[in-house]
Amino acid sequence: MFKEVNIENFIIKQEGLKNKINEDSLWLCSFIEQDLNQKKVVELGSGSGLISIFIEKNFEVKEVISVEVEDVAFEALEENIKINKCRKIKAHRGDIKKLKNNFNPALYDSIVTNPPYYKIGHGKQPLSTEKLLARHEIMCNMQDIFNISSYLLRKSGSLIVCYPKTRDEEVVANAENFKFKLIEKKSNNKINFYWLIKD
Repeated sequence: MFKEVNIENFIIKQEGLKNKINEDSLWLCSFIEQDLNQKKVVELGSGSGLISIFIEKNFEVKEVISVEVEDVAFEALEENIKINKCRKIKAHRGDIKKLKNNFNPALYDSIVTNPPYYKIGHGKQPLSTEKLLARHEIMCNMQDIFNISSYLLRKSGSLIVCYPKTRDEEVVANAENFKFKLIEKKSNNKINFYWLIKD
């Protein structure tokens, strides 16, 4: 079972955003059962900041690096960090595939991400660029997520991620290729939620 998530202790402003908070982000928050106290966390593709802010408000983390590439979402992320008086979140505007240029390897304890679900040419194509980047693998694909996670995480660091059930075999293959061990998998509707450890 997923644990109940309390988001009443913070505010997420998302006026003007085409890609608003979705249910999967809330389920992903509820899937985080690891002890993140005094841990260094990265959220890949933070959007307006729901998951990063949830983590700061519910765990005594050392720091959270929130990575977002899309301009409108990044502005909302920065605003929500200020509104919620989050002092441990650092917003980083950038391409996930280029993070190796900005961060040293093996510095982080946990990575959390609700990544783009659909390969290019699959799924309904949204008209909004915001939605397109958030839901389709335009800027990064599953292999990129595993690649940068392997780079950023310490040995035994956690990757917490969700993908449609239809991509389960790809998750397993990427985990094997990048030397991650599956610790737990839960399902909700059409989505799988994974907790993996870097070997």
